[in-house]
Amino acid sequence: MSTWLLITLSLALAEPPSDGPVEAPAPATTTPVVEKLTPQQRIEKADALLASLDDEAAREMVRPLVDDPTVSPRLRAQAGLRLGLAEVNLLRPEQAQQAFKGALGADPTLQLPVDASPKAHELFEAARLDLATSRTRPKALPEKPARQQEPALGWVRPTSLMLLASGFVLLGLGGAVAVGGVILREWTVRQPDPTSQAQYTRLLLPLALAAGGSIALSIPVAGTGLALFFLSGEEGPLRDKNPVDPDAP
Repeated sequence: MSTWLLITLSLALAEPPSDGPVEAPAPATTTPVVEKLTPQQRIEKADALLASLDDEAAREMVRPLVDDPTVSPRLRAQAGLRLGLAEVNLLRPEQAQQAFKGALGADPTLQLPVDASPKAHELFEAARLDLATSRTRPKALPEKPARQQEPALGWVRPTSLMLLASGFVLLGLGGAVAVGGVILREWTVRQPDPTSQAQYTRLLLPLALAAGGSIALSIPVAGTGLALFFLSGEEGPLRDKNPVDPDAP
């Protein structure tokens, strides 16, 4: 009897409870701690990662801070400094210098840690020099267009006008003297006194010579003036070929 009692108790203890299958506990969901870190905590975490030679993790830790406008310039500069140090350790000199330049742009008084590598100091100073040069480089002024070429108005154009005027004056004077000579001849012919006619007739020769000489001289004078006028024109060889400075008085 006692044997059967022991067997029954053993089976009862070995059977699972009949309330249903036992479900496995759901895995706990955890949010990455990095997302909850403040900018200052990220920078401190990056320092620890740099000290442990985990440069890639340090780079990823501070890179979001560099271009975040909500982060203060001082913290952006500190983040950029850590980013540059990580890039130096990762053998990315161009990215390191660019990170240093951005950090110095946010805080020009920024300094490297005293224990930074010589390569980091070299890239940091190069970034500082590049930033200073870009800030002090004068802006390129737009080129001033040269004024349109103007006809030469030195001695050529005024001289040509004077010669033209002189030629027309001589022509007019010669014509006036010739008309006067014709009138004098008609008046002399009508004189009844032969003596008076002889006196007035002697005046006709000088008048004719003066009229002829004046008319003859007017032709080369006016022609020379006309030639100089066209030679100093827009397409003439005597035109001033040097563009005029717009700022010249």
